[in-house]
Amino acid sequence: MGPNEELKQKNWQVSDPTGDFLLMSNNVTHNGLRVTGCGVAAIDVDGDALAASLSALPQLGSPKQRVDPVPGGGVTVWWDVKSSTGSSAPQPQVMLAFKIPGQPGAIINFIDKRPAAP
Repeated sequence: MGPNEELKQKNWQVSDPTGDFLLMSNNVTHNGLRVTGCGVAAIDVDGDALAASLSALPQLGSPKQRVDPVPGGGVTVWWDVKSSTGSSAPQPQVMLAFKIPGQPGAIINFIDKRPAAP
């Protein structure tokens, strides 16, 4: 990465009586853009059922994009988070990935992209 660019990421593996999951956070500054996000990965989640549940939320609604698997690939679904204020600022997104080869369950991420501070 170049000057004034950085990548910070933290991951935590959590085990409890309901199962194991991974918590993730990241903060990236690159090419004048700052991207922050957080996510969770769970191995015992049905990705299609989770996509339907997320689409039922009024803040998300119908997906912006869905990329279905090609042989050996995974499914990725994107939603724009709807603003309750009517703001014209860039809206955060939710990304769901599942049916990933070698990765059981699903990964869901909340992503916010903004211009980096000068």
